[in-house]
Amino acid sequence: MFERINTPIENVFADNGYAGRTFVQTVADSGAKPVVKPPSNATPKTKGSPAWRKLVKEYQELGYENWRNNRLWREVS
Repeated sequence: MFERINTPIENVFADNGYAGRTFVQTVADSGAKPVVKPPSNATPKTKGSPAWRKLVKEYQELGYENWRNNRLWREVS
């Protein structure tokens, strides 16, 4: 999906339906930052996706309100 985009992308915003290790890692591998709210039961186990671990840990450490404000999530939700 991202291979066909010729313009650098800083962030990829997605709804909860895209909150999965494969999607998050694909976005990170493209050089963009994935901005997707992980499910409430998400664990930071990588299972081959270090970007997932980073996303979940950041979300857990900040809490929803701070994560949302820090990631400009409120503008797309």
